[in-house]
Amino acid sequence: MLFSSRNHELVGDDVLIEADRVRDSAALFNQKDSDLFTKMGFAPSWNINFAYLLTKMNGADFDEKGNAFSWNQEVLDKTVAYLKDWTAGKNEGTSSEQDFSFKYLYAPAYKLVDSDRCLFDYSRSDDFFNISSALTENISFCWMAKKGKVFVNDDMTSLALFKKSKKTRQACNFVKWFLTESTQRNLLERSWQMNLETQTFGICSGFSSLKSVNERVFPSYYKILLGKMPLESALVAPLSLPSRWESLKERVILPYLSEACNTDSTVAVKSIDERIAAWRNQFN
Repeated sequence: MLFSSRNHELVGDDVLIEADRVRDSAALFNQKDSDLFTKMGFAPSWNINFAYLLTKMNGADFDEKGNAFSWNQEVLDKTVAYLKDWTAGKNEGTSSEQDFSFKYLYAPAYKLVDSDRCLFDYSRSDDFFNISSALTENISFCWMAKKGKVFVNDDMTSLALFKKSKKTRQACNFVKWFLTESTQRNLLERSWQMNLETQTFGICSGFSSLKSVNERVFPSYYKILLGKMPLESALVAPLSLPSRWESLKERVILPYLSEACNTDSTVAVKSIDERIAAWRNQFN
């Protein structure tokens, strides 16, 4: 969650922030002129990936078991109810949130919070840390969390060895070379010297799997991370997801959440099962 350093007192000093705190702090930031919002702290409908993150943190458990895709519908329903209550209770409905967004939110996230038009904006870490530090010197952030846990993005990059490789020894040597602090430090240094930090964040567009690199090396190149790294024990890796998960999420899960969380719609929301059936038809 991005916010202006000027609003530090309203947000607090914690490295992690939970949804209730975002909701309540954002509501305090809201301002109206007559019947229209001139400032809105944050709205769940501005970025449907925020709603998706909450479903993960609450335990929706999108998972692949055998040939079946499963999820916890009860948790999903409770998360949708929570988000609708937030939108209706703090921001006067989805239409009000979207009207504000259409009128004011046409700049990048870091500019929106720096302009004091909104208190928070939600961003993936790799998107935010790719921005030049010169543009974000007035911006701070907290990691979205649930009971002290930070949920890693679904597209986490993994490294594996091919079982039938004819070059197993060479592959093992590469992995041993790559997974050392000195190597990754050198890679970050080279990226920085070549001015590539605004193209690819960190190691393979993310943080390292090496604790020492995250704690000692990253803050040397990304000053905004000083004192902001979550504990290793706080990280929660994604579950086993289908091979076509990104397509499934974009075409099924996110549209479902967008429609289900709309407080002003009177149209019946299509179930996830119905959406999955339509999604599968495109591959038949």
